[in-house]
Amino acid sequence: MLAGVTAVGLVLGLAGCEVRVPGLAASRVEPVAEPIADPRAGADGFAVRLRVIVEDGATLVLVPLRVNGRGPFEFILDTGASTSTVDRRLVGWLGLPRTGETARVTGVTGSAVVPVVKLADWTLGGRPLRGRRLTVTDIGDDRVAGLLGSDELRRFGAVTVDFRRQRLVLRAR
Repeated sequence: MLAGVTAVGLVLGLAGCEVRVPGLAASRVEPVAEPIADPRAGADGFAVRLRVIVEDGATLVLVPLRVNGRGPFEFILDTGASTSTVDRRLVGWLGLPRTGETARVTGVTGSAVVPVVKLADWTLGGRPLRGRRLTVTDIGDDRVAGLLGSDELRRFGAVTVDFRRQRLVLRAR
Protein backbone atom coordinates (compact mmCIF):
# COMPACT_ATOMS: atom_id res chain seq x y z
CA MET A 1 0.00 0.00 0.00
CA LEU A 2 1.25 3.47 -0.86
CA ALA A 3 1.92 5.76 2.11
CA GLY A 4 -0.39 8.75 2.25
CA VAL A 5 -3.39 7.08 0.58
CA THR A 6 -6.72 7.86 2.20
CA ALA A 7 -10.33 7.18 1.30
CA VAL A 8 -13.41 9.20 2.22
CA GLY A 9 -17.11 8.32 1.62
CA LEU A 10 -18.66 6.61 -1.43
CA VAL A 11 -20.69 7.80 -4.42
CA LEU A 12 -20.99 5.90 -7.70
CA GLY A 13 -21.24 6.97 -11.32
CA LEU A 14 -20.00 9.82 -13.44
CA ALA A 15 -21.53 10.93 -16.72
CA GLY A 16 -19.38 12.33 -19.46
CA CYS A 17 -17.98 11.80 -22.89
CA GLU A 18 -17.42 8.44 -24.47
CA VAL A 19 -14.34 7.20 -26.27
CA ARG A 20 -14.74 3.95 -28.16
CA VAL A 21 -11.88 1.51 -28.62
CA PRO A 22 -12.59 -1.84 -30.27
CA GLY A 23 -12.59 -4.45 -27.52
CA LEU A 24 -12.75 -1.86 -24.73
CA ALA A 25 -15.93 -0.44 -23.28
CA ALA A 26 -16.52 3.26 -23.74
CA SER A 27 -14.86 5.59 -21.27
CA ARG A 28 -17.53 7.30 -19.21
CA VAL A 29 -15.33 9.88 -17.56
CA GLU A 30 -15.55 13.54 -18.43
CA PRO A 31 -12.24 14.65 -19.90
CA VAL A 32 -10.54 17.14 -17.63
CA ALA A 33 -8.61 19.79 -19.51
CA GLU A 34 -7.72 21.61 -16.32
CA PRO A 35 -7.30 20.23 -12.83
CA ILE A 36 -10.25 20.62 -10.45
CA ALA A 37 -9.84 23.22 -7.72
CA ASP A 38 -9.42 21.45 -4.38
CA PRO A 39 -7.81 23.17 -1.37
CA ARG A 40 -6.43 19.85 -0.11
CA ALA A 41 -4.13 19.70 -3.14
CA GLY A 42 -2.09 22.66 -1.94
CA ALA A 43 -0.41 25.21 -4.20
CA ASP A 44 1.52 22.66 -6.28
CA GLY A 45 -0.98 19.79 -6.28
CA PHE A 46 -4.12 19.10 -8.29
CA ALA A 47 -7.28 17.00 -8.35
CA VAL A 48 -9.02 15.04 -11.11
CA ARG A 49 -12.39 13.34 -11.42
CA LEU A 50 -12.56 9.61 -10.90
CA ARG A 51 -15.18 6.88 -11.22
CA VAL A 52 -15.78 4.07 -8.75
CA ILE A 53 -17.28 0.70 -9.62
CA VAL A 54 -18.35 -1.64 -6.82
CA GLU A 55 -19.53 -5.10 -7.80
CA ASP A 56 -19.34 -8.55 -6.24
CA GLY A 57 -17.53 -7.11 -3.23
CA ALA A 58 -14.71 -5.63 -5.33
CA THR A 59 -14.02 -1.93 -5.81
CA LEU A 60 -12.36 -0.45 -8.89
CA VAL A 61 -11.22 3.17 -8.82
CA LEU A 62 -10.89 4.46 -12.39
CA VAL A 63 -9.05 7.61 -13.44
CA PRO A 64 -9.09 9.28 -16.88
CA LEU A 65 -5.75 9.34 -18.69
CA ARG A 66 -4.86 10.64 -22.11
CA VAL A 67 -2.34 8.57 -24.06
CA ASN A 68 -0.46 10.20 -26.93
CA GLY A 69 -3.07 12.96 -27.00
CA ARG A 70 -6.01 10.53 -27.33
CA GLY A 71 -8.69 9.64 -24.84
CA PRO A 72 -9.53 9.93 -22.07
CA PHE A 73 -9.16 6.23 -21.28
CA GLU A 74 -10.04 4.75 -17.91
CA PHE A 75 -7.11 3.27 -15.99
CA ILE A 76 -7.42 1.48 -12.66
CA LEU A 77 -5.77 3.40 -9.85
CA ASP A 78 -3.71 0.56 -8.36
CA THR A 79 -1.46 1.57 -5.47
CA GLY A 80 -0.39 -2.06 -5.10
CA ALA A 81 0.99 -2.28 -8.64
CA SER A 82 4.68 -1.41 -8.72
CA THR A 83 4.54 -0.57 -12.43
CA SER A 84 1.93 1.00 -14.66
CA THR A 85 0.69 -1.05 -17.58
CA VAL A 86 -1.46 -0.61 -20.67
CA ASP A 87 -3.95 -3.12 -22.07
CA ARG A 88 -2.95 -4.87 -25.30
CA ARG A 89 -6.16 -3.71 -27.05
CA LEU A 90 -5.32 -0.04 -26.50
CA VAL A 91 -1.77 -0.68 -27.72
CA GLY A 92 -3.17 -2.08 -30.96
CA TRP A 93 -5.77 0.62 -31.44
CA LEU A 94 -3.31 3.47 -30.86
CA GLY A 95 -0.48 1.72 -32.71
CA LEU A 96 1.90 2.19 -29.78
CA PRO A 97 5.43 1.18 -30.79
CA ARG A 98 7.06 -1.75 -29.00
CA THR A 99 10.57 -1.11 -27.76
CA GLY A 100 11.82 -4.65 -28.33
CA GLU A 101 12.31 -4.93 -24.57
CA THR A 102 10.44 -7.25 -22.25
CA ALA A 103 9.75 -7.07 -18.52
CA ARG A 104 8.66 -9.58 -15.92
CA VAL A 105 5.41 -8.64 -14.21
CA THR A 106 4.15 -10.40 -11.11
CA GLY A 107 0.64 -10.35 -9.73
CA VAL A 108 -1.57 -12.41 -7.47
CA THR A 109 -2.10 -14.99 -10.21
CA GLY A 110 1.58 -15.47 -11.04
CA SER A 111 4.21 -13.85 -13.22
CA ALA A 112 4.86 -13.45 -16.93
CA VAL A 113 7.32 -11.85 -19.31
CA VAL A 114 5.53 -9.15 -21.32
CA PRO A 115 6.44 -6.65 -24.03
CA VAL A 116 7.16 -2.98 -23.36
CA VAL A 117 5.79 -0.05 -25.41
CA LYS A 118 6.95 3.53 -25.61
CA LEU A 119 4.53 6.43 -25.23
CA ALA A 120 5.09 9.88 -26.69
CA ASP A 121 3.20 11.24 -23.68
CA TRP A 122 0.47 10.48 -21.20
CA THR A 123 -1.35 12.87 -18.94
CA LEU A 124 -3.57 12.92 -15.87
CA GLY A 125 -5.69 16.04 -15.44
CA GLY A 126 -3.65 17.78 -18.12
CA ARG A 127 -0.42 17.12 -16.19
CA PRO A 128 2.27 14.97 -17.80
CA LEU A 129 3.21 11.69 -16.17
CA ARG A 130 6.91 10.79 -16.15
CA GLY A 131 7.09 7.18 -17.29
CA ARG A 132 7.18 6.73 -21.03
CA ARG A 133 7.77 2.96 -21.13
CA LEU A 134 4.84 0.80 -20.05
CA THR A 135 4.38 -2.94 -19.92
CA VAL A 136 1.65 -4.47 -22.07
CA THR A 137 -0.77 -6.92 -20.48
CA ASP A 138 -4.25 -8.30 -21.01
CA ILE A 139 -6.14 -6.50 -18.24
CA GLY A 140 -9.09 -8.85 -18.68
CA ASP A 141 -11.77 -6.21 -18.14
CA ASP A 142 -13.15 -4.48 -21.23
CA ARG A 143 -13.92 -1.33 -19.22
CA VAL A 144 -10.26 -0.73 -18.40
CA ALA A 145 -7.39 0.49 -20.61
CA GLY A 146 -4.58 -0.06 -18.10
CA LEU A 147 -3.26 0.34 -14.56
CA LEU A 148 -1.83 3.51 -13.05
CA GLY A 149 0.63 2.11 -10.52
CA SER A 150 2.83 3.29 -7.70
CA ASP A 151 5.72 3.99 -10.10
CA GLU A 152 3.82 7.17 -11.07
CA LEU A 153 1.90 7.78 -7.83
CA ARG A 154 4.94 7.77 -5.55
CA ARG A 155 6.25 11.02 -7.02
CA PHE A 156 3.44 12.81 -5.20
CA GLY A 157 3.63 13.67 -1.50
CA ALA A 158 0.14 12.33 -0.83
CA VAL A 159 -2.57 10.61 -2.86
CA THR A 160 -6.15 10.98 -1.61
CA VAL A 161 -9.10 9.07 -3.06
CA ASP A 162 -12.23 11.05 -2.19
CA PHE A 163 -15.09 8.69 -3.00
CA ARG A 164 -17.83 11.09 -1.91
CA ARG A 165 -16.68 13.90 -4.22
CA GLN A 166 -15.42 11.53 -6.95
CA ARG A 167 -11.93 13.01 -6.92
CA LEU A 168 -8.34 11.95 -6.85
CA VAL A 169 -6.31 14.60 -5.03
CA LEU A 170 -2.55 14.60 -5.63
CA ARG A 171 -0.31 16.76 -3.48
CA ALA A 172 3.21 17.70 -4.46
CA ARG A 173 6.17 16.53 -2.36
